[in-house]
Amino acid sequence: MATAREKLLTDLRAASAHLRATDAPELADTVDTLLTPAGWGQLRRAVEPDTDNRNEMIRLSEAAHRHYEQAATAAGSTLTADVSEGLRAFADGSFSPAGYPRREAGSRAQSHMNVRIADDLRADFAAAVTARTTELGYKTTIGHVAKAWLAHKYPLSAK
Repeated sequence: MATAREKLLTDLRAASAHLRATDAPELADTVDTLLTPAGWGQLRRAVEPDTDNRNEMIRLSEAAHRHYEQAATAAGSTLTADVSEGLRAFADGSFSPAGYPRREAGSRAQSHMNVRIADDLRADFAAAVTARTTELGYKTTIGHVAKAWLAHKYPLSAK
């Protein structure tokens, strides 16, 4: 019995052959493109809208991560949407991470928060960092601004 993967590949190859035989070579070429290693990535980008957004891994305490996830869910949001909102606020100058610690103190258990950030937002953020480094007194990072924004939006003391 063929695996699901084998059946999919067999069906796609048969579809391509059928399309060529029925005088639809452009459609057959499209199916053939999907069968190449690069084709899978092209299909994924076509059907999953945020695949152009690159992952950003942000280190924070497990307790803070859990709190922010629960708070975002309760607010009907996601951590990705909230972090993007915070980066936009930093880029347009309406939010400053000043006053929020750049590193958490102590040896608490650490977690990794993964969010997807659009390339244009990354570019806007980078330009804002360059413009605001003197104001802040240090060169900030996406992780610092993200954690500061989440702490601003969902204070840990509100638990």
